[in-house]
Order: sequence, then C-alpha cells, then structure tokens
Amino acid sequence: MLTSLIVASSVLAIRHLGGLEKLELAAYDHFISLRPEESIDPRLLIVGVTENDIQKLNQWPLNDQAVDQLLDKLEQYSPRVISLDIMRDVPLEPGRDSLLKRLTASENIITVCKASSQDSLGVPPPPGVTSNFVGFADLVIDSGGVLRRVLFWMDPPTPAGGLANQPGHLCSGPDSIFSLSLQTAFYYLAGEDIHPELTNQGDLRLGNTTLPQLTSKFSGYQTTDTAGYQIMLNYRSARQAAQLVTLEDVLSDRVDPDWIRDRIVFIGYLTPQAGDDFYTPYSQALSDAQKMPGVEIHAQSTSQILSAVLDNRSLIWVWPTPFEALWVIAWAGIGSILAWYIRHPWRLSLAVLGVAVGLYVFCFLLMLRGGWIPLVPPVIALGVAASTTITILNQKLKTENLRIKTELDITRRLQKMILPPEHELQVIEDLDIAGYMDPCDDVGGDYYDVVSGHNGHLKIGIGDVTGHGLESGLIMIMVQTAVRTLLESDTTKPEEFLSALNRSIYHNVQRINSDKTMTLSLLDYKQGTLYLSGQHEDVLIVRANGSLEQIDTVNLGFPIALEEDIDDFLAHTQIHLETDDVVVLYTDGITESRNMEREMYGLNRLCDVIMNTYQRTAQEIRAAVIQDVANHIGQQKILDDITLLVLKQR
Repeated sequence: MLTSLIVASSVLAIRHLGGLEKLELAAYDHFISLRPEESIDPRLLIVGVTENDIQKLNQWPLNDQAVDQLLDKLEQYSPRVISLDIMRDVPLEPGRDSLLKRLTASENIITVCKASSQDSLGVPPPPGVTSNFVGFADLVIDSGGVLRRVLFWMDPPTPAGGLANQPGHLCSGPDSIFSLSLQTAFYYLAGEDIHPELTNQGDLRLGNTTLPQLTSKFSGYQTTDTAGYQIMLNYRSARQAAQLVTLEDVLSDRVDPDWIRDRIVFIGYLTPQAGDDFYTPYSQALSDAQKMPGVEIHAQSTSQILSAVLDNRSLIWVWPTPFEALWVIAWAGIGSILAWYIRHPWRLSLAVLGVAVGLYVFCFLLMLRGGWIPLVPPVIALGVAASTTITILNQKLKTENLRIKTELDITRRLQKMILPPEHELQVIEDLDIAGYMDPCDDVGGDYYDVVSGHNGHLKIGIGDVTGHGLESGLIMIMVQTAVRTLLESDTTKPEEFLSALNRSIYHNVQRINSDKTMTLSLLDYKQGTLYLSGQHEDVLIVRANGSLEQIDTVNLGFPIALEEDIDDFLAHTQIHLETDDVVVLYTDGITESRNMEREMYGLNRLCDVIMNTYQRTAQEIRAAVIQDVANHIGQQKILDDITLLVLKQR
C-alpha cells in the first residue's frame, strides 16, 4: 500500500507539472486516429477554392468580383447559412462595391476576421458588416503544431438580447464576436428554434445539450492555456466531414441544387498557397495530405455542435480530476499486488504487459464513445509500482540470503560422513570430478554430494545450512537422504525434484521446531547436458575455447524449508557441455575468506585461477584453487567452511 501511494503520488505530481502532457496528447492522437471514419454531415457543403481554380481564373488571391459571383450563384439555391472563410478586409478590385453591398445587406452570410487578442482585431471583417454577421477564424494550436481544440469566444459573454437582437441569445458585447464555426451553428440552430444560453456555471447550452468548456486541468492538458471558451474538437473524419465541391463546379452549374438548399455552405481555400492548413490528431497516421485546410476545420467544428445538439453525438468528455487521481492510485495498487503475488520477474513482466494491454483496450473503447480517460499515467504507475515492489521484495530476499551466508556452518564430522568417496567419483565415465571440503573450526555447515542414479542419471548438489550446532548437521543428513531417496524413485524433473525435497525437509524442520533453512543448487547431468535448479552461489563455466560464463541462481529457487510450497519460485536452466568444458561449484567459504588485512578473496580472483588452469584435469584445477585461497588467507583463521566441486566434460 505504501509503495502504491508513493508511486501514484509521484506520477500525479509529475503529471500536474506537465511532465506527461506530451505523452498523453500523443496517446489521445493515437486513439483518435484509430477510430472508424464517420459519414459526411448532410447539413454541410464545402466550396473549396483549389489550385486548379486559381490557375483557371489566373488570379491570386480571388478578387472581390469572383467572390461576389460565387455568392450570387449560391444564393440562387437558398442555403440556410453561408460562411465565407476568405478575408475581405482590403479591396481586391474589380467588384468591391458590389461585394460589400451584398455582404452588408445579406442576413445569412457570415464573414470572417482574425483577432490578435480579445481586445483588438488583427484582420478586421469587411467594412460595414456588423458583428452579428462576423466570426473569427482564429484556431488554438497545441505545442507541436497539432489542432485538438476550438475557441468559441475570447471574452466572457453575458445573457442578453444580443445575437441578432433575439431574446434568449448570448451577447458578448457590441465590439466582440464569436468564432466562425459557432456563429454559423447559431444561425443554423435558430432555424430549428434553438437558441444559446449560459448555465449558472458559465457553460454554453443549446437546447438540451451543454457544451462544457475546457478547464485548466482537462485530462491530459495540465499546463495549456485554456483562456476564453474552448472545447475539444471531436473530428468526424480524417479526410472529409462534409460534401466537397470546387469553385469551378459552382460557377459552371455542376452542383446538385439539393446540396446547397437549406444547408450550411462554407467557402474557403484548399490550395496550399493560402497557408491555411493545420496538423490534426490524424496527421501522424497519414502517409500523405497530413494537414487539414482551415475551412475543413471550421466545418468539423460546426458539425460537432450540430451533431451534439440535434443527433446526440457525443462530445469529448473526461472524468473529474479527483476521479482521475483515484484511477492512477488504483493502477499503482494493481501493480504492487501483482508483484506481491507473482514475484518472478519474467512472469511479472508478462502479467504487467497483459494488464496494460487490457487498460489500453478499455481506454480505446471509451474513446469510441468520446471518453478521454488517462492511459499514460496509470500505465506508468502500474509498471513502476510493480517493479518497485518486486525490487523491495528481492532486496529483502538478498538481505536474508546474506544473513544466511554469514551463519552457514556444520559439524566437521557430519560433513565428512556425507561426502562422496573418491572411488565413486572415479567410476563416472562422462565427467572428471574433483571435490574438496575443509570445515572451519566452529560447528557450521557446507554440503556437497554426487549421486549416480538409473540410466546414467547423475545428481550433483551443493548447499549451505544456516545456523550452528546439531540442528544444522541434522538438516544436512535429511537433505542428503532425501536426494538419494528421490533419485531412486526416478523423480527426474528438476522443479518437481526440488519441490518434493523442500516439502519433505520443511515438514521435518517444523516437526523439530527449528528455524533452520538451506540454500541448495541441484544439477542433473545426462549425456553432456546439465539441468541447474535451486538457489545458491553463482555457477561458473569455462568453455573449451576459454570463454567464461557466470550463471546467477537467485531466480532458480528459494531457500529450502523456509516455506512449504515454493513451486512459484522454482525454475531451471539448461547447460550444454562440450568436450573439455569446465563447471565450478563453490560455497561462500572461498569467496568470502579473508587475509590478515581483512581483504576478501572474492569471485574475480576465483575466476582468474580457473581461467588460468581450465585446460588441466579437474584434480589439478581443484588443487590450484585451494592453494591460491590458502595463499590469500595466510595465517588468518578460517572463519567458514571451504567447499569446491570441479566438473570437466571428458
């Protein structure tokens, strides 16, 4: 629980400071790009000015006369609203007077401007057009250039008889305006007798639908400026949200009048020359045409409003911030619980991966319904909590192992009694084996054995018993007897063998009310292959070509007699031996032996001696190691048993 809370709190703090914002927005884009395409909105038509139109008219930008001709042609078919996403702030003769007359007299043409701030216009609308028929084209771009949000207005509006002087509409003041997409939606919905209002919380409501604004902490957004009234843009499609025709199609009467009648018509540039295109959440998933024209963005935004109000299409929604925090804490807890019960690193990794995939699928399914649920923070919390918990558990295990190693001892007499005699080792055909044990003066314990079974099966064991005295010696005898008994019963699978051995010793230890345990590694040899299982010191292998391999046994087992069931901790590894390969087993009495200056012999020095003598016989390698250890110890008292077992493939 403590680990979960610490990890979750850290992740939430990093998220609050914006450290995860880029990752969360990337995840949002990924989910948006995976959603299936929706059909075009039948209420909208886009008249796009393409590069081909520009070339045929031989003008850039379009002059006022061309725009006026286009508007005249469209008005003949009675559209409900025309939104002109082409700046007309300065004259582009010919045709200026006719165009201005049309724009100022019309009651269904909305023109566009750009606002440099909420107090001033960067590019004003055509002169004489009132603010009720103007919408700003400004769009909010996230860092990285991706457009995920839309801005509806900059300064706070007030409920009044404002918009088109109709009661119940919003009024943002005589000199301020709404966005082009929102203004367009207002005029279309007015024909459906739906008018905008503000809730007591300051959110925009249209009919029975509320469009809640972005807050400063809106799911993945943590440091983004959400001034004004912004909402997420719930795109319909990566390519086309509305029916699309060109300027030439309209002027040449190649457009079905039903595509225009009673519809919203957006007019804007599609040519790259306009520089009015933007990256969207779809961009990275597209191989070409990664930018979406501005007129398409405005159409997507208007379609989102109309679809939410008239079709009950979902907006992008999020959980409240406290709920998101509990969500992250819960997943940190799941990571810790997995680590506590699994404990095996590889199994834990697979389990965490599987759970993370499930979390990914859940978040994507909610995104299909408009839900932007945190994915990155819980995944990080899950992984970090799991890895932290298992690290703590492993550290405790290593601490316990270190304590066990310092307590290892056994009586000299019992050790000598269970050692395999030399003549048994000499008759083994495949291996040249040499063993050595030198007990210290105190009663402590080391153990090794080489036992021949049926069909050339050879069982080799090496281990340490904790504590001192008769109990330690008794446990050694139990282990040696159990190994021989199980070998005679033809139990050959390494994990089953070690599991059965542990259960037998555990019950005996419980019966004598002892707290002794043992680290034990068992090697099964047959026809040039070793199967290594159990937890003990590293196993050293020197190949015939002189390369050294060091096998860590920490994850291959668990201390014997510590728990009744250790199956979840058992594993084995397979070692194939070629001719003249050397395997060295040892106890910590060698590596931790000290000289008069209290310097330990160490594993590196042991490896050096083996590397210098691996081409000799097993007996010669053993003698070289024991002599080097003796030279290191000098006159210092031997504080622990010294045990060595050398195997060489014939």
